[in-house]
Amino acid sequence: MSLDINELHKYLETLAPKRDDVFKKLESKASEDNFPIVGPLVGQMLYMLAKISKAEKVFELGSGFGYSALWFLQGLPENGLITLSDFDQSNLDQAKVNLESIPENTGRFILKQGDALKLLEAEKQSQDIIFNDIDKEAYPKVIALAAQKLRRGGLLISDNTIWHGKVLDQNPDSTTQSVLEHNKLLAESQNFQTIWIPLRDGVSVSIKM
Repeated sequence: MSLDINELHKYLETLAPKRDDVFKKLESKASEDNFPIVGPLVGQMLYMLAKISKAEKVFELGSGFGYSALWFLQGLPENGLITLSDFDQSNLDQAKVNLESIPENTGRFILKQGDALKLLEAEKQSQDIIFNDIDKEAYPKVIALAAQKLRRGGLLISDNTIWHGKVLDQNPDSTTQSVLEHNKLLAESQNFQTIWIPLRDGVSVSIKM
């Protein structure tokens, strides 16, 4: 039988652990507004990666209204800190409300508006995890910068690395070419060891060597 990936994801979502109502609320909002989020399966993975790696500092490149940050915060210790960045201030305003809807998150996040790559470049502290979900055209630029800003053993996590299956196109458009270049650079990088996980729209997880 042929595999229907959408049906498979629906099945896997039935196995996902129960989550706070705020997650379900944001999932409904994203569906209504056609706003891209990582969804509960990738979200659970982000939580687990933060937990397993004992991360304390996370920097998000492109945070939207804070859905992925909510998952990361579940996996960070009490002294953990996540930096959200987004070019759209209204997204960050919504993210603040959403994150603070869980009282334990208060004081555990920073919001930064502007070009995410420039904001990361200006960051002085090394990071345990960098989550990449910015405009795909900028994906190839993330890798060298992440290598500078991550601690040894830190993780670079990139969303949308399958890009709706377009990475298999014979004549990829310019956006897809950027995703392909990002994937190729990671595969050939001396700084990272990478695995690609075909969950939702594809996630690459790279450990800094």
